[in-house]
Amino acid sequence: MPYCDVYIGSLEDPGFSWEGGNWEDNCPNRLSPFFPPVGPAYGAFSVVIDRIRQGVYDGKQVDWGGFVARVTRFEIEKLIDEIYANRQIYGSDSISPHLKEQLEELKAYVRGLSTTAKYALVASEL
Repeated sequence: MPYCDVYIGSLEDPGFSWEGGNWEDNCPNRLSPFFPPVGPAYGAFSVVIDRIRQGVYDGKQVDWGGFVARVTRFEIEKLIDEIYANRQIYGSDSISPHLKEQLEELKAYVRGLSTTAKYALVASEL
């Protein structure tokens, strides 16, 4: 089973090209904690890709296994709220302490983002 991660990166990452990338490692580097796994096998990864494909997010496939959306801090906060509100991480009755800690670290990171900038929301399959 592949690793399907979601994280926040910079649209200005020098190793990333929104237009004309070569589809070999053409995703921004990770700056945030990973989004913790949740629900079905692909969780947040599938949600981000679906929203890009449906036009909810301004995004596209930029690599063989990578999708990037150009989003604001508020869009990221809304996504986190929607994915993790009243959900069970890894299908257990309670959130595992290390995953709860990872979610809190992600939320703290997002709170520190600018309210006027756009960020790369990356869904990457390895």
